[in-house]
Amino acid sequence: MILPRRTALALPPALALPPTAEAQTQAPAHRVVALYPSGHFLENLLVRPDGAVLFTSYFAGEVGIWSEAAGQAVFARIQGHPVSLAPAPGGVLLVLHGVAFTEGARLAGSGAVQFLSAEGRPGHRIPLPEAGFPNGMVRLAEGAYLIADSGRGRIWRLDLAGGTASPWLELPEMAPDAARPGLPGVNGLQIAAGALFFSNSARPGIWRLPLGAEGRPGGPAQQVATLPGVDDFVVLPDGGFLAATHGDVVLRVSPGGAVSPLLQTPDIAGCTAVALAPRPGGGQLLYISASGGLLERRGLPAHLVRVELPGGV
Repeated sequence: MILPRRTALALPPALALPPTAEAQTQAPAHRVVALYPSGHFLENLLVRPDGAVLFTSYFAGEVGIWSEAAGQAVFARIQGHPVSLAPAPGGVLLVLHGVAFTEGARLAGSGAVQFLSAEGRPGHRIPLPEAGFPNGMVRLAEGAYLIADSGRGRIWRLDLAGGTASPWLELPEMAPDAARPGLPGVNGLQIAAGALFFSNSARPGIWRLPLGAEGRPGGPAQQVATLPGVDDFVVLPDGGFLAATHGDVVLRVSPGGAVSPLLQTPDIAGCTAVALAPRPGGGQLLYISASGGLLERRGLPAHLVRVELPGGV
């Protein structure tokens, strides 16, 4: 399903999940490390091995970068609308839209994958002419990546050497929901413990799909989390998840499926993605990209937020 022309993405309003008393006392410390005025839409992020954070600013056509030493800067300017990032030899890969999703059906066929060097210089671009709404991306194997298609409810396999994308898997669990027009289907992708995990924003949840030989699908998909809203997410070592919700809250999902707020604040309004990195001295750092509730017309600044997790998640 493709978004209607000039119809904003119908994401859920700010999620009202009042924290429990225990959650309030244990809310981790956070700070805004990069700030954009209202009207920007931070969509995805990637933590580099050197600790710098890359993040996409969709409507600005930019990939930003932040580090503790250098602060906030522009990493690359993009001909198009940058969506998701994945590491690649010598730099990063970027999924982009040639036409903004607010243009509805014109988005289909405009997507591409762009290589960016470690210094942000644009390199080879691979068109995705058959994709409807390219979204999340994850590395499957050397030279091979999976790309979520939120419009067609499909995952594409990108072959870097051949410069081609071919259908990898299409399941009912990946499809948009006709009863909720405007909401994307399969969205975030992660690989962990021999399985592919994917989120579906229209049917809010996370599914696990075992991987078989040579990175092929190895069994049926099983829903492992049901959420009030979900965009991108990370898989935790214990088998649980942290999920961005497009509301004011990042959710912690236990290995058994129990859902609780990890952080809830207007600083992460319209949160779109999460990423973890080692914390100097022990524990972890959580980075959160947020749109300021742009699609819900809340008029808040767009933020990159850093969360200190001294004891881990």
